[in-house]
Amino acid sequence: MERAADQSSANAVKADPYDLMVQSESAETYYQRGNELYDQGKFKEAVNAYKKAIQIRKDYVDAYVGLGNALDDSGNPEEAISAYKAAIKIDPNEPMIYYNMGITLARVGKMQEAARAFQTTTELKPDFVQGHNSLGNALYDLKQYEAAIKAYRQAIQRNPNFVPAYVGLGNALDDADRFEAAVEAYNQAIKIDPQNGSAYYNLGIALVRQNKKADATDAFMQARQIYASKGNTQAVKKIDQILERLKSGPVTN
Repeated sequence: MERAADQSSANAVKADPYDLMVQSESAETYYQRGNELYDQGKFKEAVNAYKKAIQIRKDYVDAYVGLGNALDDSGNPEEAISAYKAAIKIDPNEPMIYYNMGITLARVGKMQEAARAFQTTTELKPDFVQGHNSLGNALYDLKQYEAAIKAYRQAIQRNPNFVPAYVGLGNALDDADRFEAAVEAYNQAIKIDPQNGSAYYNLGIALVRQNKKADATDAFMQARQIYASKGNTQAVKKIDQILERLKSGPVTN
């Protein structure tokens, strides 16, 4: 329909270049306004601004991406995904669009689609550490542990100090019954970030599975101390329950 309209207008009156310039500036103005509103946490207002930019300029990729971000943060993930897909249709080679869409897909539990989006991200931007890590997370949730291990290692290869990848790697190795390798991954995370409660907690789980209760207790106590210092009472309560169970029997999580 748009193409037919364009053809008919071409046979009528040519557009005034000045009018086109004003339109373009207006689209940019609405886009910038959307960014300002988004940064202020006014997501619904930002959505309206981005939509106005797109009304003026149908191929405004950045406005579609901004719209997707604002829709997601305003609690409309399905609409956000549609906005990201519209952006991809215009520019299929921009890795961060796939990444943003993958984050939203993962949030709504569409892990298979999220994994595909993150895979495309890493293909278009191989050095993007978070892309590999997010791919690992999605594959882990899909219980594709060996593929997740590979993705986490790709992240670590690109940034040897990226702690979340070591924790994710440890989780995948642990669930693949490679307990000793999992312990090594968690210990590496702790070496880089001694205040990472998640690394200590998951280390404790891996040690329990190896029936190393004393070492596991030490790891859980370290995790408890870190969580307590950060005011995470829920995590502290869970660890207290685990420590109590450790005194009498096995612990699985």
